[in-house]
Amino acid sequence: MKKSIIIFGIILGVLFGSINVFALDKQDVSKSTVYLWGQTYDDQYLSCTGVVIKNSEAGSVILTANHCVEDTKKLLVEFHDAYTLARSDNYDLALVYTSNYLRYKTVAKISETSMKLNQQIFMLGILTTQDRWEKGRAVQYLPIFNLYALILEVQGGCSGGGIWNTNGELAGILVAALEIADKDTAISFAEPVDHILKFFDTFKYWMNY
Repeated sequence: MKKSIIIFGIILGVLFGSINVFALDKQDVSKSTVYLWGQTYDDQYLSCTGVVIKNSEAGSVILTANHCVEDTKKLLVEFHDAYTLARSDNYDLALVYTSNYLRYKTVAKISETSMKLNQQIFMLGILTTQDRWEKGRAVQYLPIFNLYALILEVQGGCSGGGIWNTNGELAGILVAALEIADKDTAISFAEPVDHILKFFDTFKYWMNY
């Protein structure tokens, strides 16, 4: 019942909200987005998306969803060997490290402000066969889930992908979605930038923070 009430409230925000439309090209964020592949201890395979947070000759750090790296015995970032550097106890966030420099990739710029009601957002998921580029909008923060609700259609493999604002800044990380047939009310959930910055604060050495 509680879940139904929450979904109904989100849909009302969709119907009665307004949004200003701005353009953000996929290429604006693709250089900061990477593909993650993993194998679990029970030999299941997974694919997720990640965001470049650090990239140098000394190695690269990727931000992704915690559930993407849970119980993995093998990880690859853009086909480079990698391992889980850190996992959050409070949020669905994790850091992955590879000793390789990710050629042609750039570090994402982090937004200094949280998502706001009806703010237009974008998502890029790097899938095994093709990229998934979608635009949507932020609806509301849900304390019961400790996540931000979005009107955004996604699919498997998009988890860990960045939620970007119209300035091309990272505003969140995609972590979950509800299965709803209507694309106009497709509901996804993201860890907001506030949670990302709190998570980073624990790892200042790696983040050069």
